Amino acid sequence: MSHDNHDLNTAGIRPAFMVRVAGLPVESVRELRCPQSRRWADEVLDESAQLRLLAEKAGDQLHDLIGGSDDEPLRRALLKLRRDIFNNRLPATDSADRVLGRVHSLDPAAASTLADWLTGRRALDGRLGAGAGLLAAETGR
Repeated sequence: MSHDNHDLNTAGIRPAFMVRVAGLPVESVRELRCPQSRRWADEVLDESAQLRLLAEKAGDQLHDLIGGSDDEPLRRALLKLRRDIFNNRLPATDSADRVLGRVHSLDPAAASTLADWLTGRRALDGRLGAGAGLLAAETGR
């Protein structure tokens, strides 16, 4: 059985409509704005998007190195690092730096991409930690 829109409207289904009227003066709402926190959030989102692009490139380059490696311990380290990058996890500094050195000897271009991702991801981690304090300072909490 099919109905056209006319049948539905006569049956009592109406388009949704909602209005919210605030009883506060506009000036009190302006005080709730957090421009620094908003700027921080925009920067975090931009950095995250840039890191995703780097992560894709690094993942592809590591894939090639993994496939071409006969050194089992290196292969495992590369796989772990590739998983960390794919999952946007910051690997431990010492192990990441050690693998970065090995990657540099195999493929300097891949090492450069990997170094850029590690540097950016570490910076993002630091920036993420500053967000709660920034919001608290702006809201007086």
